[in-house]
Amino acid sequence: MRNKTSAFFLALALVVAIPKPSLAQETKLKELEQKKIESQVNVENKKSRVLDIEKEQEIVLNEITELDLKIQDLESEIQKVLEEIELLEEDIEKAELEIQGLEKEIEDGTEDFRKRIKAMYINSQVGSLEVLLSSEDLSGLLSKASMMKFITEYDIELLNNLKHNKLEVDAKKAELAGKKAAAEILRESLEEKSNVLRDKINERYEKMESLSDSLVATEEDISNLEQELQIIEAQIGQEKTAIANKKAEERQRRLVEERRKAQARLQAAKGQKQAHEAKKTFSTQKNYETGNGQYGWPVPNSRRITSSFGYRGNPTGWGSDFHRGLDIAAGSGTPTVAASDGVVIHAGYQGSYGNLIKIRHDNGTETRYAHLSGYNVSTGQRVSRGDTIGFIGSTGNSTGPHLHFEILFGGSPVDPLYYVR
Repeated sequence: MRNKTSAFFLALALVVAIPKPSLAQETKLKELEQKKIESQVNVENKKSRVLDIEKEQEIVLNEITELDLKIQDLESEIQKVLEEIELLEEDIEKAELEIQGLEKEIEDGTEDFRKRIKAMYINSQVGSLEVLLSSEDLSGLLSKASMMKFITEYDIELLNNLKHNKLEVDAKKAELAGKKAAAEILRESLEEKSNVLRDKINERYEKMESLSDSLVATEEDISNLEQELQIIEAQIGQEKTAIANKKAEERQRRLVEERRKAQARLQAAKGQKQAHEAKKTFSTQKNYETGNGQYGWPVPNSRRITSSFGYRGNPTGWGSDFHRGLDIAAGSGTPTVAASDGVVIHAGYQGSYGNLIKIRHDNGTETRYAHLSGYNVSTGQRVSRGDTIGFIGSTGNSTGPHLHFEILFGGSPVDPLYYVR
């Protein structure tokens, strides 16, 4: 039977509702969980940004490589143009030397021609010598001499050849100068293109530097966010541990409380059984002689006082306390009676009192009857002095069957012995 009772108490304790954490704890945990989610999103966004920066860096590096190749091609073309200009300058120098040689030949031929004309004039008395000798250049001389019949075909051919060679060299020199000018223009154009490409490549390098700075800053942000996330996760762990500990403590407290209440109910049930048996025993005794004091003695069948009013050692063995009434020892089921006429204002279980009856008397005072095993009255019932109201037991904080009896004046306990003699 005892094992069945223990199993009943254990089953009763197991069905106790699991306590919920406090609102403040739930709120804090939700805030931390939300903060964790936000930090995780931030970390993912930053990591995505790192990937974007790295892709952008790759694009910029490819652009720099392409620009470098274009600059190399332009520099190669510029070098070819410079080499061409150098060759043209050499050809121009050669042409100038040729022109100088031809001019010397023309000058010498012209002088010889003048001398021969002069000699012919002297020998033949040719006229118009002053006209010929007054010509300022070879073209003028040839033009005037060609009109004079005394000039030989040889002289005319000689002078024409000199004139033709000079014109050819002049044309060659002009052609080389034009080619050089064109080459210079091409060189300037290529150098301008090269400078534009260099400006672009410098911009790309600046962009790369900016991306590198952004990458470093973003990676630092990720590191800081991950550290913050670790702190948040640690805080969440602490909060969950605190909540779990509180739940465990509350569960244990409720378990102990339910066990105590279950034991009290069991005691009450036993007391009711004893009370029922006591009713059979004392069924013919409805009213007891309680003495001549202002209040009647509450246990007619026992006068044994085990603890008086006032300070005493705690029955549990821990320290001392103030005892608010009298403890009267008697066997379980022994009747206890009303100390005076009044109305029952409480008949039920109350903490350390166990099963308790309170009676409000006609003079405004109150008496209390504690640790009962059962009741013979109910709340609101009118009783008279000596009426059986309950039966002695050991419910609540009790070390054995007895009645704890109190008298209260204005809500304050007084020593019952002054009033029940």
